[in-house]
Amino acid sequence: MDWTFRHYLVASPFPRFKSPGFFYWSGLKEKVYSKPIDSVAKLRERISQDAEDINSRGYARLITRSFLIRCRACIENDGKQFEHLL
Repeated sequence: MDWTFRHYLVASPFPRFKSPGFFYWSGLKEKVYSKPIDSVAKLRERISQDAEDINSRGYARLITRSFLIRCRACIENDGKQFEHLL
């Protein structure tokens, strides 16, 4: 099970995988909190700016591609340990 950025519990059909959303939200969270934030308004502004930056750089495509590669590796290895094959 994964926690999303907003702390909603999400069950994954592939327990060995983190959902693409997990990587997106954790990356966004890392960017947002990389510098001190002094107000809720500044937090909202930074979330919007950093989300736009992530989206404009094509990270969603990279995340999706990585997830598909991991799915294929898992299937090819019959659902067993596969990280060492990547």
